[in-house]
Amino acid sequence: MSSDIKINRVSIAGDEDYDKKLIINRFMEELCRRENAVNRGQVQSNSNTVTIEEIWKAVLSNSYPDLEYVRIFIRGHSMEADNEIDVDVPTDKVTLTNVGRIRCSK
Repeated sequence: MSSDIKINRVSIAGDEDYDKKLIINRFMEELCRRENAVNRGQVQSNSNTVTIEEIWKAVLSNSYPDLEYVRIFIRGHSMEADNEIDVDVPTDKVTLTNVGRIRCSK
């Protein structure tokens, strides 16, 4: 995410950089957990695609009750050079990229 973009939300921790790192790490951990469960056959699924909201509800909503605040960081993360995820903006569906799959396999 560009550093010149000002987020008009109140940071939970009082530090947007900390929030960004924590949100992305928790989001990626859950996305990897789901991807690995599908790959191991523990979950029946036709797709490894989930929405930002689904993961937010599962692991972030208690700490970050504002979905829009989380959405800003996740969408921004998808636009970084070595992006780990692709986000379809109209639907908020998230898929792992090859870089993301490598992270999940570590």
